[in-house]
Amino acid sequence: MSTLSTQSLLSLFAVAVLGLVAMGLATWLVRVALRGRSANRRAVAATTALLPAALVVVVIGLLMAVTSDTPNPRVLAAVSRLHPQFRALLEPADPPARFPPIEQAASAGMTPGTVLFSTYTTPRRTADMAFHPSFIIEIDKATGDIARTQRMYAGATMFQPEPGERYSYNVIDREGMEGAGIEVTHHVTDDRLEVLASYDLDDLEGGDADLHDFELLDNGNALLLAYRRRQVDLREFGGPIDGLVWDTVIAERTPDGETVWLWDGAEHMDLADVPAPIADAQLTRSPPAVADYAHPNSLELFDDGDVLVSIRHYDCLYRIDRPTGDIVWTLGGPNCADNDFDISGDPHDGPSHQHDASLLDDGTILLFDNGNLRTDPVSRVVEYAVDEQAMTAELVWSHDDGRFTPIMGSAERLGTGNTLISWGQLHDPVITEVTPEGDRVFTLSVPPGQLVYRAYQGDARH
Repeated sequence: MSTLSTQSLLSLFAVAVLGLVAMGLATWLVRVALRGRSANRRAVAATTALLPAALVVVVIGLLMAVTSDTPNPRVLAAVSRLHPQFRALLEPADPPARFPPIEQAASAGMTPGTVLFSTYTTPRRTADMAFHPSFIIEIDKATGDIARTQRMYAGATMFQPEPGERYSYNVIDREGMEGAGIEVTHHVTDDRLEVLASYDLDDLEGGDADLHDFELLDNGNALLLAYRRRQVDLREFGGPIDGLVWDTVIAERTPDGETVWLWDGAEHMDLADVPAPIADAQLTRSPPAVADYAHPNSLELFDDGDVLVSIRHYDCLYRIDRPTGDIVWTLGGPNCADNDFDISGDPHDGPSHQHDASLLDDGTILLFDNGNLRTDPVSRVVEYAVDEQAMTAELVWSHDDGRFTPIMGSAERLGTGNTLISWGQLHDPVITEVTPEGDRVFTLSVPPGQLVYRAYQGDARH
């Protein structure tokens, strides 16, 4: 059986008490309204007795629903809105109910430690994504033992370590479109997964925080990705005059909910730069469909505070100057209209529909290259040595397993020189660790039908 925290139980009890008070007040008002009408006295007496009893039954039913081994996700979502503490159901160390069977294998050369990821079942409809319970999980790579896990009331796509023995995860409050979560809340927790701070963009007009990335800053603020809806004339692209698009927004947010820096992609990105296959699929849509023409999916900070952002549907990476918001340079593959770099050593001349671009200590850029717009695509992890003076990008390392994953995926360079890879949405989701020579030294797999967005080495940031 699932268990709620003491604070959650007390909050639920408080809700019940307030409900009883409200019922008592309502009954008193009914008595006053019907005073002197003898024909209704029995009805009033019955109402007085039954309403509080009915409320108690409802509260007990909700408590049983959220703590049962197979809770209804829509009940969980409804109850969670009563109080923030209901957003997570704390689980014991042993595998909780409906925990996905996980298989792992390790061999010599593996980087010791744990691996963090989230997993949730694939919904039959995108609109149901927010109502699908998921698990955030930390597993010992050598033994397969569960170090931490928590069952969430709704979809959680990221679970990552943070400095100072902290963690962060997100929760999808409402799914807005295929592949882009609208109304997402990011939580920072202690090592017991108790929430310390939460970040969202509920006050962003026309949009909200997105699920794809979260960057906790040294000053306690966080960088968030967001999607904001805008109406635009799309006739030149074959679309409607009153078309709707999702613009890219990046915001620095304080724990108190203040936005101290905001970058609006609509001021810097041109719809005409969207590669033809994406334009054909997105910009020709009719209202109320919203065109996801850019699809930002990762954030990273340079040492000077500039931002590296991956814009998947442009096949581009941008370096953004923080003070001015200007795009300093663009790096991308053949479909990236504004690529500023001469790319060498890469048989594909750059990435396509990439995920999870990160900056390594030696200045190189590591990313997961999905490869969607290539003929006979194979997904891979690539590393480029970037010279910003000569404007060159040389492929210095790559790895593939012959797989193609159209969406999701991540890559993390570990302290040993190995690379931890989440292979995104496959029929059989898998996480691997490979050596610089490409030898696999760790494998973790979850059942078909599960989604795994990213994976992280547990002690990478602690």
